[in-house]
Amino acid sequence: MNRPPDTSSTRVDDGHPAGAQGNVSLEDLPNSPGFWREAWRRFRRRKLAMGALIFVGFLVVVAIFSPAIAGTKPVIVRYKGKIYFPALGYFNPRWRIRSSSGTISANGTRRT
Repeated sequence: MNRPPDTSSTRVDDGHPAGAQGNVSLEDLPNSPGFWREAWRRFRRRKLAMGALIFVGFLVVVAIFSPAIAGTKPVIVRYKGKIYFPALGYFNPRWRIRSSSGTISANGTRRT
């Protein structure tokens, strides 16, 4: 006959296995750095991964400033004594050249 092993001697009076703590509070546990902090730490150790991250960041900056980099509008213009940035008018409309009759486009035509 197969009988299960006798485990009564390894149990303490509260029903938990011997050596186990019954009530563990959160203050007694050691602080862990967290999943994302540990993942970032491991990611930073890899030179190729960091190089790729920097390259992707560079591509994001190029994409954001693409209207100024490859646009048909000039980057900086002095018009009627004021300095304007028509190529960056995509980001802030006040940086476009304005006249009394509306905004002047890149080819010199006026828009209202």
